[in-house]
Amino acid sequence: MKIIMFILMFLIIGALFIVGQYSLNITEQEDLKQLGAEYVAWVGRIFENTKDITSNVIKLEWLPDSEE
Repeated sequence: MKIIMFILMFLIIGALFIVGQYSLNITEQEDLKQLGAEYVAWVGRIFENTKDITSNVIKLEWLPDSEE
């Protein structure tokens, strides 16, 4: 439950940062459309970055060198 709350708070705070960054008035239709577009792009970048980080972590050598 705590993880779900953390994710929701993270996504809401992200939306608030987008609103502030672009000075959007969320009561106007055009600004809501821009918020939606920017939000989807932001979430997409999060997934892309997570994918890149994960692939780099997998490529690392995690086992210690064997001394034979």
